[in-house]
Order: sequence, then structure tokens, then C-alpha cells
Amino acid sequence: MRREGGFTLIEMMMVLLIIGLMSTAVLLTIPDKKPVAQNFTDDLVRDLNLAAQTSLISGQPSGLGLTRDGYIIYNFQDEVWRQSDQKNWPENVSVRFEKDRRRLELPRKALPIIIFEPTGQSDIFRLTLRQNNLSFDLYSDGDGRIKHGAPS
Repeated sequence: MRREGGFTLIEMMMVLLIIGLMSTAVLLTIPDKKPVAQNFTDDLVRDLNLAAQTSLISGQPSGLGLTRDGYIIYNFQDEVWRQSDQKNWPENVSVRFEKDRRRLELPRKALPIIIFEPTGQSDIFRLTLRQNNLSFDLYSDGDGRIKHGAPS
């Protein structure tokens, strides 16, 4: 039903829907200004915190394996480490790894080198991703939480 000089509720909703779709399309085409290493670090922090929380909930340890090519997240099930996720390091990004405040070279073959215990504890480690002149750190103080920045 149309009122004189006005719009129906359906017409107004259609206009709002079209505006919403156009706004979404514009936002999705805006390039991400964060460096690749920063995005990757953000994703890795999220993935590792999820692994630590999964360990708490399941009562089974989770682990992080590192290699020169990337990382693997493991879950301990039926007395065996099982791979749950794997990602390669981004191109043009170098990686530095420290465990218990000692720098370690990344191995060729991944094994769970960082363990997230069901008690909420984890190994103390720091991982630094570098791209050009920028570096992005993630670390754990042993409390099972993965954080951004330099350890305290």
C-alpha cells in the first residue's frame, strides 16, 4: 500500500538491503594494509590459543611443531600425536624461535616441541616473524596463553 509522497515499508527495506550489500562489497575490496607477517602472526596466536584451550577442555595435551617450512598443531589422542593443522610460513618472512630463553634452529622435520598441558601450563617460548624491517612476536610465559609482543 502506497501513501502519497511516501514509501512502503517493503520499499524502504529493499533500499536498506541494497545499501548494505553495496557497503559490504566496498569494504571487501579495500586492501588490507597490514604486512603479511603481521596477519600470519595474528592467525597463529589465535590458532595456538585455541590449541591450548582445547587441551584444557579435552584433558589431553596439544602441541606445536615447527620446521623451516612452517608449523603443525598436534593433538595427543590414543597415546599418539595426531596432526590437526598445518601451515607454511609466508614467502619473504624469516622465523626465529626461542624455547626457555635459548635460541633454537628450526628443524627439517616437525615434532611437538611446544606442549600445551591440560593443566593450563605450556612451555616458555618466543617466536618472531620478520618481514623487511618489521618484526612480530608471539610468546608464552608458561601459563598456556599466547600473547603478542615482547615477553615481560
